Amino acid sequence: MGVRITSPVVGGNIDFALRLVFFAVAPFGLVGAATLVPITGALVSVGIALTVCILGQAVRTRVATSKWLGVVLRRQLAFEAYYREVPPKAFLYYVFYPVLLPYWLFKADGRREFVLYKGFNALGMVILVVTAVDRYFRLWRPELDWRSFVPLLALTLVIESFVVLAFLMPIATSVVALHHVRELRKLSVLLAVGLVSVGIAAVPLLRRHDPIVSLETRARVHLRTARAAGRAKDVLLDALRAAWKSQEGTPSRVAGDGKMEGVPLAAARTALQRYYREDEAAAFDLWASPRKSPKLMVLYIEGRRGRDPIWVGLRDDGEVVRDPRVLPKGAFAAMRHAER
Repeated sequence: MGVRITSPVVGGNIDFALRLVFFAVAPFGLVGAATLVPITGALVSVGIALTVCILGQAVRTRVATSKWLGVVLRRQLAFEAYYREVPPKAFLYYVFYPVLLPYWLFKADGRREFVLYKGFNALGMVILVVTAVDRYFRLWRPELDWRSFVPLLALTLVIESFVVLAFLMPIATSVVALHHVRELRKLSVLLAVGLVSVGIAAVPLLRRHDPIVSLETRARVHLRTARAAGRAKDVLLDALRAAWKSQEGTPSRVAGDGKMEGVPLAAARTALQRYYREDEAAAFDLWASPRKSPKLMVLYIEGRRGRDPIWVGLRDDGEVVRDPRVLPKGAFAAMRHAER
């Protein structure tokens, strides 16, 4: 079996302090990851497995009289049985788990635990694959084919797997370890800290007026724009004109950072759906200059990961602006700030 790294005093002062810090910080990583890729499946899998593990004997007794429940919870029961037989290793082992691949890949118990988590996350993988197929036919086709979709799906799987190993695994093993040694008070404190941290991390998202735009949605916007550049250019300009028209006779609603919201933005996003999908249209923003009595309005989506921004400008006299040199100094920086 090899030498197993174990925590000498699970729930001891140093051990508990490390877990406490992790439970306070990890939710920010989870919330950030949730804005990039779908991790609902992984969260559901972890939640079910931990529930089965905590209830333990009660679940096993119920499964003994219900074959279908045993089939449904097979992976989660294997998770519970493993940690009933082999206590979780030291907390720092799981914190650094992604970079310790050489260790657990060549150790029998390390491989077993990894396979356990791979199976333990099967429900999440199924959910991810099913939703991915749905997204492909509903959001990618017919303009974008599978050759554009598959690499992005693979990236999504990699990020989702990293989230499981880097964030959810230390959380799950902490719950299991403290529950096994009956440190229920400390476990309650950890869970309370985690919940508070989740709430704090989610506040900026709840205060956002715009919908959260995922990594995949942004990629689709750029791919769809490149696939039919001429049509995309026409739709962008029509959407910007619709925004100008919608505010005629009413005061412009321009924030201090230049971002336009309300009716003009809604009009632009509605017009964008002539070519872009609804979630793609929601990725675009409006920016105006100057803030009082705007003379220039720009419809744009910020470029990321080496991509240039997609944008078009329109003056109040109807002149179309496509040359970035014509924009006010620092316009793109102001747009980036407004978006965030």
